[in-house]
Amino acid sequence: MGLGYFFLFFNGSFVFTIEPMMLFLFCIGLFLSELLDLKVGKYSFMIEIVIILPFLLFITPETVAILAAISKLVFSRKNKIVRSIFSFFMYSFGTFLYYSTSLDYFKLPLFVFGILLSNFFLLLIYFNIETFKEIMGMIPKSYLILFSLSLIMSFGYFFAEVKLGYLFYLFIVYALISYQLYEYVRQFNVSLIEKIEFERLKNISESLLKLKNLVFENEERDLERSLQKLLEIVCKISGFHVAVLSLFNNNTGYVERIAHFGLTEEDFERAKNNKPKISEVVKYFNKKFENNGVYFIPEGLALIESNIGFIISHERKIDSERSWDPKDLLLIPIKDELSNLIGYISLDVPQSGMRPTKNDMNLLNFLSWIVYKFLSKTLHIKYWLNDTGVYFKNASYVSFIRFCENKIKESENVTLAYLDIENYLFEKFRNMAIYYKISSENYMILFFNVSKRFVLLYLDEMNNFLKEKYSDVSLSIGLVYSKKNQKNIFQLIYEAKKALKIAKKSGGGRIHSL
Repeated sequence: MGLGYFFLFFNGSFVFTIEPMMLFLFCIGLFLSELLDLKVGKYSFMIEIVIILPFLLFITPETVAILAAISKLVFSRKNKIVRSIFSFFMYSFGTFLYYSTSLDYFKLPLFVFGILLSNFFLLLIYFNIETFKEIMGMIPKSYLILFSLSLIMSFGYFFAEVKLGYLFYLFIVYALISYQLYEYVRQFNVSLIEKIEFERLKNISESLLKLKNLVFENEERDLERSLQKLLEIVCKISGFHVAVLSLFNNNTGYVERIAHFGLTEEDFERAKNNKPKISEVVKYFNKKFENNGVYFIPEGLALIESNIGFIISHERKIDSERSWDPKDLLLIPIKDELSNLIGYISLDVPQSGMRPTKNDMNLLNFLSWIVYKFLSKTLHIKYWLNDTGVYFKNASYVSFIRFCENKIKESENVTLAYLDIENYLFEKFRNMAIYYKISSENYMILFFNVSKRFVLLYLDEMNNFLKEKYSDVSLSIGLVYSKKNQKNIFQLIYEAKKALKIAKKSGGGRIHSL
């Protein structure tokens, strides 16, 4: 702002136009330029220059600099102060060059040249290099057209006398060239959209193939690394730069950060340490924010508490009604087979800089199911499968196996019982351990952090109870014991089945331990 004042008053004089009608018309023109808000991709084009140039034949550039800055404060819908400061700087520098020559014909071209030069400088310092590269394709031609408009309007200084016919002819030519500028911007937008959509479709097709291989054909043992790859693919398909996967830990009541893509390790560690309560996060999954199974909470609606722990990006806001705000929240719920909410993925920093569309929501809803299928293969299944006396009647065999793998890794010792029960509904025994129904007569029970002796006493008590109450019931059990990480789940199952065969060959109704 101070630099703008320097350029504005450097020539030693300040003349402000006070013609009421001309000032009124000029303010109307500035209002219309804000109302039009011509876009180049997701950025606003300097359409006000096209409106300002004809008025410079009748009002001073100092007047333009002051009123243009005020109009940004009054009429802009977003970033009022920043846009006002930038506008004041550009038009003040243009005013400085306007008075740097005594030749009237060069005044308008120098004025526009100053605006374009300062605009280019502000683009360099305000936007990051990737954004600058994105808009660089249309800068040279649009700058050239704007400069050409200043040359056309400068012909007004050659008129020996002001006649309506001369001015009418001048404005007709000016309007035609301005229309060409509008058409160029429109065509540029069309080509930009086509390019973006082509690249996006290409990324989606390639990423879906990778997604299939990763989720359904992946044999990599490092599932945590695969999970990060999965989030990377989700980002590529959805068009976002940042993704954070969080799961609900119902045992502690807090949200656990599981994996991320696009964040620095420092930011992710900070997010992991800032664990919000599940009850605080669930309220954001409100029907009023839901669209095609995905939840979008726009800035201004969401009350972001300091302890919620959502990742808030530091990207600059783009000046558009549909532009993504750094405080916008896009949450993809992750649900199990029973539609229970078990976690979510939060996405941030869209590549387009815009808020998601309805089609985007549909795609994200599909990706949610894919992520759940992958999580079911990992040890993170522990977060939504309760491990205290629950019969896994709704879980798949793979889910149960994965859960057992997790328990084996984190327990000091485990004992696996493989049961064969005839004519008896095992659901009557729901007092301890975790167990899984394999067939109508076969069950598996995984005891963890208890001694083998305790397991034998428990199963023997079960066997005696069955014999007393149900004389026609035969219970054969194969038992195998393992200390921490000594045997994996598949070794335990193999040996337990072997022990069960021995128990049945011995006459049935027995417990055999290896």
